[in-house]
Amino acid sequence: MTSTSSQTLERGSMLASRRIIVEKIQLTPNGKIDVQAVSDHADRISDKPSLLSPDEQRIARAWQTVLGVDVVRSEDDFFGLGGDSLAAMRVVHLLESVERV
Repeated sequence: MTSTSSQTLERGSMLASRRIIVEKIQLTPNGKIDVQAVSDHADRISDKPSLLSPDEQRIARAWQTVLGVDVVRSEDDFFGLGGDSLAAMRVVHLLESVERV
């Protein structure tokens, strides 16, 4: 980069606007960083969690356990978070086992 072109860049324009700490970076099938997945994760952790009723909190904890997600909000979609029919059965089993205790 020449000194002329560097002068046209605003100070800080090459710095990240936000930082996200993740345990594992998800990759696309061709091996590149899955920017959408990272962005979705950032949106999920930056949003304030919705207020949940006690029953919704129990279900949210079960979803977190079974799906391995950090945050579950009332407007989240089970299948959108990676759930499937087998995961749904694990959630039901987990909720029933907690109920018995």
